[in-house]
Amino acid sequence: ATVGLEVLTKAIEEAKSMEHIRDMTQDEIIGFLEAVTAPFGGLEGAASTKCGLPSTRPRADRKAFRTSKGAAESEAAKIFTGAVRVGKAPLLETCEERLQAGPEDGRYCTNLCQYIRDVAQRASDASVGEHTTDMDDLLRKEMELKDELALRQAELSSCQSAKEQLDVFM
Repeated sequence: ATVGLEVLTKAIEEAKSMEHIRDMTQDEIIGFLEAVTAPFGGLEGAASTKCGLPSTRPRADRKAFRTSKGAAESEAAKIFTGAVRVGKAPLLETCEERLQAGPEDGRYCTNLCQYIRDVAQRASDASVGEHTTDMDDLLRKEMELKDELALRQAELSSCQSAKEQLDVFM
């Protein structure tokens, strides 16, 4: 029980140290979106080309939309390493606002923003999940182990007392 308690105490300390995970800031959102829309020439380029809508002038590179999706994956892997999460950050709203997403863009920007948000959320969930544990669960397990340890120590004390009494007769 003491070994289990030591392991659990270490896990609790690690979980407490990970409580500093924070939501993305607005600057981080903009930086992420700039990196993802780089194939369009950045946010302004993506907005002016309506994220690659074919009938738009000026036209975006034909591969820009697909390349942006790939960039979302790689940029998300760089950002979401366990210290930052999407959380309640307005990623989708900021993307749609900056790219001027709407029905007039043939839903290209709307779809791209949704994809970016989904990729970011998956990466965020995966990285934060690796680094955090439910504190209540850990504390409950710690309490159970402490109770078990106290019970075992009481049994040991009782056995030692009984042994001492038996030793008197020997």
